[in-house]
Amino acid sequence: MQRPIIQDQSALMSASSALNSDHKSGQQAPQDPAAFRDRAVLVAFTTPQLLGARVRQSDEGGAPELVLMGASGKLSRSILAGQDVPLVAGITAHDVFLWRRSRELTSLSPGPIRVAALDTALEGWRGRAAMAWAEEQKAADATALRRMFFLLLTDLIRRTELPAEAKVSLEQETLIYLRPRIGKAVARIARRFETSTEKVEASIEALAGVFMPLGKATDAVTGHARCAYAELQAFAQELDRWLLAPRDNSRGLNAEFMLRRAKITLRCAKAAISELDRVLDDTTILLRAWQRDQQSVTRRALRPEWLLNGWDIIIALWQQSEPSDRTAVIWEMSHLVLELPKEVEGWGGFPEGAAKFRLEVPAQVQGLDWRCIRPLTFAARNESLLAGAHANSLALEAKKLREAFLVQSTRALTQDADKATKGEDALSAHFQAHLQGFGYGFAAGGGGT
Repeated sequence: MQRPIIQDQSALMSASSALNSDHKSGQQAPQDPAAFRDRAVLVAFTTPQLLGARVRQSDEGGAPELVLMGASGKLSRSILAGQDVPLVAGITAHDVFLWRRSRELTSLSPGPIRVAALDTALEGWRGRAAMAWAEEQKAADATALRRMFFLLLTDLIRRTELPAEAKVSLEQETLIYLRPRIGKAVARIARRFETSTEKVEASIEALAGVFMPLGKATDAVTGHARCAYAELQAFAQELDRWLLAPRDNSRGLNAEFMLRRAKITLRCAKAAISELDRVLDDTTILLRAWQRDQQSVTRRALRPEWLLNGWDIIIALWQQSEPSDRTAVIWEMSHLVLELPKEVEGWGGFPEGAAKFRLEVPAQVQGLDWRCIRPLTFAARNESLLAGAHANSLALEAKKLREAFLVQSTRALTQDADKATKGEDALSAHFQAHLQGFGYGFAAGGGGT
């Protein structure tokens, strides 16, 4: 049975106070997080007041908590305790179930949060378009995982086989004949590393899962993290072109802020991806590093996902807005840009002298919290943000249905008097001529468009 969203008045007041003011009992989110885990992971909520919210482990006992975007353009970030999240006024069913999944995760990092969002969308809580998008993403992840596993194994074969043994290229080999070669390669690397074949097999499976979001640079199958990097590149280029026109207002300043942050993120992400690509070129080196320190390898593999976290929502807002509306949506987009934690200054690719831009904030406009206005409209928009082409096709289908309904309704209104239902007054000739004057194009007695 679904837990009620509002349980008692005092709990509701506690949750509402954290949203409507930038304060919560005793805590404020740090303005300069030391690491990405302190900054938290953005969660794809649909409730307008929770858009841009991030989840992280709290300092007290490690229970999950939300870091909320400041209302009315304020700089501060408020913290909402995990037990208060389902009590937020107007929270959608999707967000309730997504939060339940997020609280059960053992690791609050971009990968598991993304999987939780996909699983929730697959159940239909985000709408039909998001369900189709989630199915597509799940299928792509499964393909990328199998492909990464295969590439790691084939590279291992190349680096352990003798020239006389490689009579048939791996790409042309069938699975029946490939299995003995895989077994021989695994056995040889196990002897070299003085471990068991079972541990080598388990390591390869684990590494395939760790590097699946990236994929290999030279391979046709691309992981979602590498796709996100390419999408951010394209967005930065488009935003740069948009800024060519003089824009002296606060929206223009916020667009310039986003462009600076996007360029820094791209520089760091490019360096992180290049480093991982070099490691992926040699499976034996990767296995040795995994054998020595699994946590270090995992942390480095997660760098691109941490850097790119949250940009998908920002890019979706840009892509789904009309060109004439982009000046207005810039304000919302800029406030969803996440700050870069201090640890990135020690990473490769961080531009020299860019430390002052790491915590840069957008131009502020104090006023009413717009998220409380038209909540259903904004929630419906947020549901389709990540669905992309699926949302567009569904919107086109709905538009066709509405047009067909209007046509049928108009035909019913303009049908001939002698065909009208008995006991009802037919439309006068004067009114039918009036309809034709507005461009409906119907002749007296019915017709088509």
